[in-house]
Amino acid sequence: MEIYGILALLSLAFLLGGFVKGATGYGMPLVATPILLISFTLPQVVLIMVPAIFFSNLVQGFQTRQCWRILKIFWPMVAANCLILLFFGGRILTMVDASLLTLFVGVMMVIHAGLSLAPPIGVVERMTSAISIRKIILPSGILSGLLGSITTIYGFPSLQVIVAAKCSKEECAFLFSIFLASGHLALWRGMVLNDYSDPAMLQWGLVGCVPMFFALLAGRIVHKKLSVQGFRKAVNLVLLLAGLGLVLKSL
Repeated sequence: MEIYGILALLSLAFLLGGFVKGATGYGMPLVATPILLISFTLPQVVLIMVPAIFFSNLVQGFQTRQCWRILKIFWPMVAANCLILLFFGGRILTMVDASLLTLFVGVMMVIHAGLSLAPPIGVVERMTSAISIRKIILPSGILSGLLGSITTIYGFPSLQVIVAAKCSKEECAFLFSIFLASGHLALWRGMVLNDYSDPAMLQWGLVGCVPMFFALLAGRIVHKKLSVQGFRKAVNLVLLLAGLGLVLKSL
C-alpha cells in the first residue's frame, strides 16, 4: 500500500478508536484492530497500537490518579494478565499462522460484543452476586492473559469484573487505564523477547497518535453530553459485525 493509503487507514483507525476511547473509557484496540488488519498483520498491529494505547491510558490514569488505592484490591488481576502476556502472548503471536490469529480475533470480538449487548454484564453480575469479588479477581486476570495471548484482546473478562464489582466511575477509569496500558506493554515486550521487532510499525503508531488525540477530545465531549450506555450499545453492535467479518475473512 502506498504511503497515502497507509496514512488514510491509520487516520481512520485512530480517529474511530480514539473517539470510542474518549466516550467510553475503553475500546480503542477493539475498534482500530479490524481496520488495521486490512493492510497489516496482527503482530504489526500490536506494534502500531503501542504508542496510542500507552499515551491515551497515561492521560486517563493521570486524570483519575486519586483512585490509586483501588489497586490494593485489583493488583493480582493486573499482575497475572501481564505475566501471561509477557511469557506466552509474544511467543504465540510470532509463531501462529496469520489467518488463524485473525480467526481468533474475530471470535473474541463476537464474544466480547455479544456479552456487552446482553443485559448489562448480566453473566458476570450474577457470578459476583454469588461469589465474593475478591475470589474471581485473580482467575479473571489469568483468563484475560490466556485469551489475550491468542487474540491480543485481553480485556475480557477482567474489565467486566471491574464493572460488576460496582467500582465508581473514576475508579473504573483508573483501573481500565492501568490494566490496558500494562497489558499491551507486556505483550509488546514479550514479542521483543521472541526476536520480533519492527521499528517502522512503532513510527506509524506515533503518527496515528496525532488524529487519536483530537478524537479523544471529541469523545470526551460526547461522554459529557450523550448517553454513554446507548453509545456503548451502538459501538458493540458495530464490533459484533466487524468480528463476524474477520471470522469470514479468515475462513
